[in-house]
Amino acid sequence: MRHRQEDTARADELPTSLGFNIGRYDACSTLDLMGWWACFQHRSMLRAALLIRHKSDDGNLHAIAVKTPHLEEALSLLFKAVKPHAASRELVDKNVMERHVVLKKVFHEVFEQPCGIATAIRHVIPGSPRWDPERTPLWLRRQFDADLRLPNTVLQRQFSTWLRTQQEEIEFRGYRRPAVVYTSADLHKWRSSRVLACIDLRMVADAFKIPLTHRRIGELLFPENRVRGDQDKMRRTVVPLADKLMSLDSLNSLAAQIESSSHDEV
Repeated sequence: MRHRQEDTARADELPTSLGFNIGRYDACSTLDLMGWWACFQHRSMLRAALLIRHKSDDGNLHAIAVKTPHLEEALSLLFKAVKPHAASRELVDKNVMERHVVLKKVFHEVFEQPCGIATAIRHVIPGSPRWDPERTPLWLRRQFDADLRLPNTVLQRQFSTWLRTQQEEIEFRGYRRPAVVYTSADLHKWRSSRVLACIDLRMVADAFKIPLTHRRIGELLFPENRVRGDQDKMRRTVVPLADKLMSLDSLNSLAAQIESSSHDEV
């Protein structure tokens, strides 16, 4: 599909006019697994609040949203962060100019401190989280009945059998459990690929419906290195990675890994 010349020219200039500066993304070099999760989850919530559709949106009802006691407060903070922009239902009915005014304000804020939300999240992570089972759907809340007079070895064997049965039932219903485990190599790749900046540029393209080319994305991500910003590399590796990290499966896997490691850094 060929785009009009004026649309392409506008796409080339828009990110810079909104305040995009790749130098501000240098802060990503210090992000740990939780910091990356916070940034990715923040962008996902912004997309939802502003009704910015994207092909990475799952639309999959059989993906269980992971609930974790350590991240409950963090999620509440993220909701508060995007709530001022959540006039999304009204924006749908507004004209293009009014919607663009709101969108420009949002992106100016994002580009001012791309990783700022990760710092804010750190201040709300509780040392001893309190789990609220009432916020978990009833069909996911299962009770294990045990006779505590039995030896621990017997109780553990009974629980293992019960747990396996419950998980098999959930999977039989078609619900997936997070399976991906991220390593320090993944974090290094996200930093070196400047994947968060790519995610934000993709969000700009979707929000304003502009044809932001792989060539232009490469120029914006790696203005100092044409080889690293090669458009074929953007098309084959960086852009697909950015899109994948915005999927519900990836966000769930990150949250589950953070919970299971009790905030140990990768």
